Amino acid sequence: MSVLRTIALAGALAVVVPCAAAEAKPRMHTLKLVAPAATVERAFDDVLPEGASKGDAFISSSELSNRAGRVVGKYDLVCRIIDEDDGGTARSICTSVTTITGRGQIVAVGTVRPLPNPALKGPFGIAPTEETSAIVGGTGRYLAARGELVAHRTDTERTLTFRYAR
Repeated sequence: MSVLRTIALAGALAVVVPCAAAEAKPRMHTLKLVAPAATVERAFDDVLPEGASKGDAFISSSELSNRAGRVVGKYDLVCRIIDEDDGGTARSICTSVTTITGRGQIVAVGTVRPLPNPALKGPFGIAPTEETSAIVGGTGRYLAARGELVAHRTDTERTLTFRYAR
């Protein structure tokens, strides 16, 4: 085979192989975990002015269990108010870090508009019954994860459904 044919063939393969790899769809994964309400620790940071205002923060941390009820990690969440209205409702940007012991972390970000609840102290209401955040990355087994986190809340628990590709 001539040198020119070898170079032409190598160049054609270099173009075809990466294109074929780029077309392959990443494998989707689903992971379901539960954060029991009884394990949640909460804190508020109400900056001036008093009441719901830009910059106020809500922080929570809870244990995470698998479907069998075994504790497998932690769910940490920080929300900061980015917009509020005269009616006392606030829109927040929230970042969550889910740590699964021995496997890694999943990071998700999204906006939430808590439901007003005058019985709660602090500038935040109660979380909506369902909210969706973007999975923007992770570590360990979840390195380069992309997808969505759907959190479904009841009075007794928060079910977290992670749908992601990596």
